[in-house]
Amino acid sequence: MTSVVLNNVTLARAVEAYRDGRLDDAQQLFLDVLQLEPGNPDALYFMSMIDQQAGRLEVAEHRAKELLGQKPEDGKALNLLGTIQMSRVLLDDASETFARGVRVDVSNPILRVNAAICQMALVNPQGAVALCREALAIQPGYANAYNIMGTAQLAQGEPEDAAESFRKAFELKPDFQDALFNYGKALLDLRKYGEALDCFNSVLDKECSHVHALTRRADILAARGDYQGAEAGYSTALENNSRFTPAYIGMGKLHQSMDRQETALGFFKRAIELDSANVEALMLAGDAFRKLNQLEASAAAFRDVLDIDPDNFQAQFHLAAVNGNTPPAKPDNDYVQRLFDEFADNFDSALGKVDYNAPEQLRELAEVYLDSGLSGGLDILDLGCGTGLSGISFKSLSGRLKGVDISQRMIDKARKRGIYDELENNELLTSLVRHQNDTDLAICADTFPYIGDLESYFLAVFSALRANGLFLFSVETHQGEDDYKLNATARYAHSGRYVRELARRRGFEFLGCNQSSYRKEAGHPVESLIVALRKTA
Repeated sequence: MTSVVLNNVTLARAVEAYRDGRLDDAQQLFLDVLQLEPGNPDALYFMSMIDQQAGRLEVAEHRAKELLGQKPEDGKALNLLGTIQMSRVLLDDASETFARGVRVDVSNPILRVNAAICQMALVNPQGAVALCREALAIQPGYANAYNIMGTAQLAQGEPEDAAESFRKAFELKPDFQDALFNYGKALLDLRKYGEALDCFNSVLDKECSHVHALTRRADILAARGDYQGAEAGYSTALENNSRFTPAYIGMGKLHQSMDRQETALGFFKRAIELDSANVEALMLAGDAFRKLNQLEASAAAFRDVLDIDPDNFQAQFHLAAVNGNTPPAKPDNDYVQRLFDEFADNFDSALGKVDYNAPEQLRELAEVYLDSGLSGGLDILDLGCGTGLSGISFKSLSGRLKGVDISQRMIDKARKRGIYDELENNELLTSLVRHQNDTDLAICADTFPYIGDLESYFLAVFSALRANGLFLFSVETHQGEDDYKLNATARYAHSGRYVRELARRRGFEFLGCNQSSYRKEAGHPVESLIVALRKTA
């Protein structure tokens, strides 16, 4: 038997051993082949995969590059090299390798899906979606292409498209646990809690120790107020993986929602110990420290976030709040939108816990200052309408009631009340400039605590009102010299002097204000003003 024939027999035995999972035997046989034929491409390919699986990534990369030296346009070899480079976190190199593979191998769907995974790691979900679509054009029934595409769509903020992609993935492959779990995540983003819960339960029926599903299910139970069930879910996740950071964060948020700040802080600290760059855990810890009046520790947590992400507006804003630094004139719109989108589901119940009654107090003031002939049929603009609590109080006065809010989720909640004639998802100023002398009454309940400089808002409301129109609003107040200040609660307080001067400067008649409190903070009434202005021109 010639050496060539012998080597071919050895190669066949090596491939068989590899496919049977006998990697030690396969490795020795492939090395025997390479000893006789150092550049054998098949042996290099399989040895590179064995080295990759064994964690010998530099050796694996060297062998893959040696193989490509012989076969520079081999799509399988380029795919292998790209996956090795991803394992080494050489993402730019991997992206370039996959791009070469996509160019030279027009019929390889697996290569395109791996290239998409690389683009996700490079925070390019749009590119990942495009690559998955290419893979599906080659192989329409490729379940993992749908799964990865759904992950990218979720990252792009497209949960409906993502849900459809994940659904197709597990329809094609019914035992595809990853796709089923991801489908649950998409449903969770869509606030379809019941369906999401069913998905996570299905995952857990097959794999009871699936820590991601345990944690997500606990998140839903917590949102529904089943604190005992949620705590059990997080605990089970941590019993299965004591280093699973999301479960510590979930447990901390659960205790924070029950106003157990010390306990919550302990869980956030544990999450940070495991992942010192976890921005969510650091932000939550900063908030817990603030609620415990440990402002220096709170500031330190927010500074840690800024060390990781210097452009993080939320951390900048909260650091200014707890430090007492000069605040921005108003928060970033994206920050406010995210804040209230996340708050929407629990908004009404949360306000009930702090004895919130700004809408009722504004309505009482309206009764005092509205002309007797204008007790109904008014064109009313509800600025920062939230879930519609003010709309309830003012509906009986309206001929047309319009609500505006920056949060789409708040708008969705308000729409369900069926009391508004029009609802607009927009930033207040952007909406107000479209109104000129068409409004009888503008109301703004508990919105100005999220805005510092009110001048442009007063100007826009003045333009929107008809002659003798009323502007009713609430502010939290302070007794200092500053026009406004940002409290440690991350809410603005405005001085009474500033409100009066601003009203005069912008042409309003200052009708009156009630020194009051319309909400509590940590059980204590928050000093506030309920103000009535009239357009005099």
